[in-house]
Amino acid sequence: GDVSLGKGIGFNRGSNINKYLNNFLIDTANKENIPWHITAVPGPTPTDASVIHITREGVPCALVRIPLRYMHTPSEIVSMDDVESAIKLLVSVIKRLDSSINFKPEF
Repeated sequence: GDVSLGKGIGFNRGSNINKYLNNFLIDTANKENIPWHITAVPGPTPTDASVIHITREGVPCALVRIPLRYMHTPSEIVSMDDVESAIKLLVSVIKRLDSSINFKPEF
């Protein structure tokens, strides 16, 4: 998908992204009117989620991405609106969590 600064946070879809947790994040973003977009990841993500999701019986993982330019350089650039959206999303997700929510896939 198109990733641009200031147009919202990103969610990945891919093999090591838990679809239940990802949908929970997207649903929360929609309820809070937080702008977002989807990006496809054809293989493992270049994050710790690639290893964490296969630990023991599996750990549900999803990613909240903040669009940026010039990663890992002294001039890395982000939109503060995207950073604030990510913070708002994570706070809202934590408030929605309770013991009835299960992100584990059923087989």
